[in-house]
Amino acid sequence: MRRYLFGLTVALLGLTGLSASALAQSPASPAPSKPDGFGKPQAVSGTPYSRYQRQSVYVPVKDGTRLAVDIFRPMTEAGVEDKPLPVIFYYARYWRARQLPDGSVVTDLGVLGKGQTVGQLTPRDGSGRLLFWDTGRESFPEIMRHGYIFVRAEGRGTGASEGFRIADYTQEERRDGADLIAWIAAQPWSNGKVGMAGGSYPGITQIAVAAEAPPALKAIFPAAPTLDFYRLGSAGVGALHKGIIGFQAAQAKSDGLDVTKPVTGKVVPVDADPTGEQLREILRLRVEKTPPDVLLRALKDLSPDFAATVQDLTSSWKLKTVAEARATFMDVDKFIAAQRNNPEAQAKALAGLSLDRDAPIYSSLDTPGMSSPHLLLPALNKVQIPAYVWSGWYDMDTVGTTQLYRNLKGPKKLTLGPWSHGPNEDNGTQKSPLIFAEARSRELMTAEAIRWFDYWLKGVDNGVMSDPAIHYGYAGDRDLTWKTADAWPAPGVEQKRFYLSAARSGTVASVNDGVLAASAVKRGEVAFTVDYHATMGAQTRYHDSFSGAREMAYPDLTAHARNNLAFTTAPLAEDLVISGHPIVDVTAQSTAADGDLFFYLEDVGPDGVSYVTEAVVRASHRTQGAAPYDVGGLPFSDSRKAAVAATAPFNAAPARLVADFQPTAYRFKAGHRIRLVVTGADADNYITPPVLPEPSIRLSLGGTTAASITLPVLTSSPARP
Repeated sequence: MRRYLFGLTVALLGLTGLSASALAQSPASPAPSKPDGFGKPQAVSGTPYSRYQRQSVYVPVKDGTRLAVDIFRPMTEAGVEDKPLPVIFYYARYWRARQLPDGSVVTDLGVLGKGQTVGQLTPRDGSGRLLFWDTGRESFPEIMRHGYIFVRAEGRGTGASEGFRIADYTQEERRDGADLIAWIAAQPWSNGKVGMAGGSYPGITQIAVAAEAPPALKAIFPAAPTLDFYRLGSAGVGALHKGIIGFQAAQAKSDGLDVTKPVTGKVVPVDADPTGEQLREILRLRVEKTPPDVLLRALKDLSPDFAATVQDLTSSWKLKTVAEARATFMDVDKFIAAQRNNPEAQAKALAGLSLDRDAPIYSSLDTPGMSSPHLLLPALNKVQIPAYVWSGWYDMDTVGTTQLYRNLKGPKKLTLGPWSHGPNEDNGTQKSPLIFAEARSRELMTAEAIRWFDYWLKGVDNGVMSDPAIHYGYAGDRDLTWKTADAWPAPGVEQKRFYLSAARSGTVASVNDGVLAASAVKRGEVAFTVDYHATMGAQTRYHDSFSGAREMAYPDLTAHARNNLAFTTAPLAEDLVISGHPIVDVTAQSTAADGDLFFYLEDVGPDGVSYVTEAVVRASHRTQGAAPYDVGGLPFSDSRKAAVAATAPFNAAPARLVADFQPTAYRFKAGHRIRLVVTGADADNYITPPVLPEPSIRLSLGGTTAASITLPVLTSSPARP
């Protein structure tokens, strides 16, 4: 999981999320100036900095553990800037730098040759495009040119930092971050004002550290964050992402047994350790103290019961290690082979290969292990540190981003655009047909980060808090025309229900070739046999997000409905724009005791079929419960063990299943059709335990149990910046 992340008057308080206490801490503006507008930072006064000096040190936190920290200070012609400046702090479990075989060092600002400590602040290439290094999304060289110091720290038990990692996102990690901010604020080169930036893991870390209320932390810019780890790992409904399992295992292993033999480069020692002697001892102790079952430990973080099931399956499948069991259920063909003629293993997998909300990660801040960010909301909303939330429609958990924004009470901004988790698709070839604005997204993000930090850390009256609270662009929009809103979902939306019909559309080679109708349909039913090889492919929003190794590139989905159900509208007479969270509501029954149902919203055009968004629900997790935060009326699966146990088996009687899709803003063009595809598996993205022989799932159509999808149709033109 790689990577991101805006005079005030009383009349604007409700629009921007400012409270009275937040208004009091707003920076004093030196002089009124014309607002620059979205994506247009104020020009650098004087000559922008063009060079930087890197220094690498150990910083002790309160318990004495030393964390490795890189300090990048801008330079003038006379040398390192001696005037105190505001600081942008990037803090994560990922290495702060990588040493290449030739001795050069890769940092978030670029590559320094062997022994070099001074580099050029070169944010752009020869064609004027912003350059991005290592894990950075926003351009930190460009931000530094505007008069900021950049500080990068490795979390405890990672890279060259001392200590040991019990898990990610721990109480210890939050407190370490607050200690580092206090240290930064006390340095003579700091003006005492700190902002945090970064995406994905460091996006979530910003939220966690902000909850500790460090006095010097004045603003954060979390990109691609999430609110609820249960939603992230299991879509909030028990269905298990393959990506989260792979990520947990890989990260635990990289910081443990394999840390001395990384494949992407060497850990970089701090300046006071030129021979690497201290670093070698740190790594030796880390390997020595790391338990051999790092994979099992990672699985236990997600759910003790899940980890126990994996151990049971290791035995049932007559395997030697948990790693072998993981490799089995991550590969659909191996999984099916292991389950065939093994009813005991089938029952164990069906009942145990899912997550529940009872695990400490989702319910307690006092656990030594991970804690879900939603548990931090009371602390966050007490301190109300200004937060600019940034993400894309194709992130792994866009719903988590929107719900985080919804639940923050302090000064806040939100931008959502047609890009993925990174974004990393803009490599000059534009391979992904869905991504048209990757380079511009990074330009915009950098510009907005500068505006945000200029306002909160420098007191520049640049209009960022006078702009609309939310900017969003349509998914798949080549022109990237921005819309604005003061709340999410955007106002001016009508919830329009489309019904699944047994009539024939004549448009697709699927099991049923059904119709998606704008009015009520006759009673009926339709069934399909689960195809465990059904897939959205291996370059989805989840592969891009969890592994970071593959760009997102959904294929043409013309053949996606084969062996599955499909329901398609008539050609649209005019453009239809959706903005918000589609919701699917079906009544279904299976010949198996449990199972997953996947729903895909697709755009059928003259040039093929495109992915729009998706939803999933596990039948045993269909019981709705009370959410611990504001979900804005969206479905919320209870998913506690007691609720799951009390839910009737999927084969007992027809059952109602309701699920929300990943939110989107999307324009279906006139002449196109809208299609809903229903499958029982997504082999490359989710772990759906196979039941053999393959079960049949039957959907009820029409009548009181009419299957439908409700689309948030935009009926009024949104405001534009």
